[in-house]
Amino acid sequence: MIIYGPVRTIADTVPHLHRTLAGELLRWSARAFRPDWEYTPEQCRTLARW
Repeated sequence: MIIYGPVRTIADTVPHLHRTLAGELLRWSARAFRPDWEYTPEQCRTLARW
């Protein structure tokens, strides 16, 4: 049985919170769309890395 994993092309690190706009994007989306929406931890990490 072959188990496939993610292909990482860059280091899988999250920048320090003051070096990313992820928090602002998450707060903005809660105000602009649905306040009951919750992002998964993977989605939050992807936003922070992006």
